[in-house]
Amino acid sequence: MLVKISAKTIHISDTLKQYMQDKLEAGVSKYVKSAVSAEISITKQRHLINTHILVHEGIHPDKIIQSEAAEDDVQVSFDFALEKALKQLRRFKRKNKTYKG
Repeated sequence: MLVKISAKTIHISDTLKQYMQDKLEAGVSKYVKSAVSAEISITKQRHLINTHILVHEGIHPDKIIQSEAAEDDVQVSFDFALEKALKQLRRFKRKNKTYKG
């Protein structure tokens, strides 16, 4: 999966970028095997760090998972946004699962 990380008005270290990429890939691959790409954008507004995550899941071409969170810390903001995105993926997977009956 291709992960694009961009930051505006804030500097993100390489270790934090690697942490974000690893956590995102591990979480998304748990629910969707063929995710195409993901974008993480981080901006700073006053004292809050805003994290916006977009995941193109690949099975349905029009399905895009979006989540965002705002916190004081970059890592906490990313973790909250990732938690929201994974919750959406989990619900999407459960909704589209076919049950044999």
